[in-house]
Amino acid sequence: MGIIIPKNFKKKGINLADWNINRMAWKKKEALEVINYFFNCNAEIGIIGGDVYRLSNNQIIPLYDNWTCDDKKNESNKNYNIRSLFEAKNYIENYQVNDEDNTLFSFVFSDYVVFEDEE
Repeated sequence: MGIIIPKNFKKKGINLADWNINRMAWKKKEALEVINYFFNCNAEIGIIGGDVYRLSNNQIIPLYDNWTCDDKKNESNKNYNIRSLFEAKNYIENYQVNDEDNTLFSFVFSDYVVFEDEE
């Protein structure tokens, strides 16, 4: 079944499927809200990594910026999830964008996720 994400996060994001990328992406503020949601869900899921894009003239442009978080030997799933969420949060918080910027962040989750309305 996977982890269920509230549908309001889907409304705030951009489905990259229109550009043949099978992920959702969010602007900085909303991406941080997604991460905080997972912190509040007792860290049942982690973020393996993510990619950064820019939406320009109705086109998705990969910026070739990304991050990854590998699990450590003997690390529990919960500890990995928490650490991976912190790493994603730190990466996005430190990524320089301005308020009008159309920079988008997509995630690779450690487990299957679905939005409420897709159950």
